[in-house]
Amino acid sequence: MTMAIIVLVLFSVYPLKYLFTLVTVQLFGLDMHNVPHLESFHQVQVLYVIFGLGFAGVWALYAVLYAYALARREQLQLDAAETVLTRASLGEYLIHIGVCALSIVLALSISSSWIPGAIYGLLGPLQALNGWWFGRRVNALAPVAAP
Repeated sequence: MTMAIIVLVLFSVYPLKYLFTLVTVQLFGLDMHNVPHLESFHQVQVLYVIFGLGFAGVWALYAVLYAYALARREQLQLDAAETVLTRASLGEYLIHIGVCALSIVLALSISSSWIPGAIYGLLGPLQALNGWWFGRRVNALAPVAAP
C-alpha cells in the first residue's frame, strides 16, 4: 500500500513540476533550454487529467484504509469519538476524490483552460464544512463540564 501511495504521489506531482517550471520561466524571464510549453489545449486537458487521477488515487488509497478501519471498529475498540473522527477523515478523503473527479470531468468537457484547476479551490470550503459537521458531532459526545 505504501508503494502504491508513493507511485501515485510521483504520478500526480509531475504535472505540478511541469507547471511550476513553465510559470517560473515566464514570470521571471529566465533563459533556459528545454523550457516546457503547452502547444495545444489538448495538452492542458491531459495535464489536468493526469494530475486529477494521481491526486484522486492517493486519497482513494487513504479512503480505503479508513473504510477498512471503520468496518473493523469493534476489533480496533474504537470509542464513539474515535469512530466519528474516523468517519470525518473518510469524509475528507471522499471530498478530495470528488473534487478531483469534477476537475477531470470539466477538463474533458469544457473548453476552459483554467476552470478545471480553479475547481480545486472548493477543497477549502468543503473541508471546512466537513470539519464543522463532524466537530459538532464529536463535541456532542464530550461530557459537559461542571461550572
